[in-house]
Amino acid sequence: MDKSDYEAQIWTDGACVNNGTPRAKAAWAFVAGETGLAGLIEGKQTNNVAEGTAILKALQWAAEKKYKKILLHTDSQISLFNLQKPASKVKMNREIFEEIEKVISENGLNVSYKKVLGHSGDPNNERADGLANSLASS
Repeated sequence: MDKSDYEAQIWTDGACVNNGTPRAKAAWAFVAGETGLAGLIEGKQTNNVAEGTAILKALQWAAEKKYKKILLHTDSQISLFNLQKPASKVKMNREIFEEIEKVISENGLNVSYKKVLGHSGDPNNERADGLANSLASS
């Protein structure tokens, strides 16, 4: 599909300060056009949880807006790997990917994923990264 075939293009990112320690604090973020949303992670505080949650929150937002054809950009290779298989086969953070699968199925979403390189100058990836890091660092 050409980029103009999509109703929404969304960039997601997650961040975790002190990842892997008891003091960890994680946040998710996504941007779509002028919209930029972010939130703190509840429960398990890791970078991978934040990345997956960003995708989940972005797809929930798209479903609320009634978008059906979505191009989702992420710099998370682990998330992309997990999205390529049934959620029941995901080992770590399975519950997030089960929720993503449910949102897609229940809302009839047609989602394509695009890997972007983090910190490579993609303006929307940088915006999502900034939102997530700002919140995780606050």
